[in-house]
Amino acid sequence: MASSSKVEASFQPAYTERLLAEWSILTSQPVLLLFNAMFPIAGIFLLWLAVRYPASTPSWSYVAGIASLAFAPFMFFYNSYRGHKLTLERGPFTYGFDLEGVHVTTPLAQATHRWPAILCVREHHGNLLLYYSKRCAYFVPVRALSGDESVRGIQELARAGGVLRVGT
Repeated sequence: MASSSKVEASFQPAYTERLLAEWSILTSQPVLLLFNAMFPIAGIFLLWLAVRYPASTPSWSYVAGIASLAFAPFMFFYNSYRGHKLTLERGPFTYGFDLEGVHVTTPLAQATHRWPAILCVREHHGNLLLYYSKRCAYFVPVRALSGDESVRGIQELARAGGVLRVGT
């Protein structure tokens, strides 16, 4: 792919694509993953204590253990659903990639991130992730692109633009 070319993708993400993208972002940051695992770990510990010492366990500990165990997964799915619903209301996203950077267009807004502002470009779980901060990324489903040559083209544009971390 020539370095002066432009790649575009327009799509409405499916909920499963959003979940996979958010899961990829979550699991790529060990500190974030550990933080999100604190409530389930506390819930497992409370339930273990309740089972191990049933005579000295108040009844509220079972409820607290189950609530702690379920809190982080519930919030992950709930926030993903809210983001997906908002995306559907705002209309399709169009991403343009050229030598200047990443251009994001919706019916309500436009944004441009120049390549030096992008920290990392990687493909994971069928999504192309463009990190503009450690914990935030644009995601473009690979299905919205015209094949692997478009993904490689975007990676070439990112390298040429100065993105230090480009890969899978």
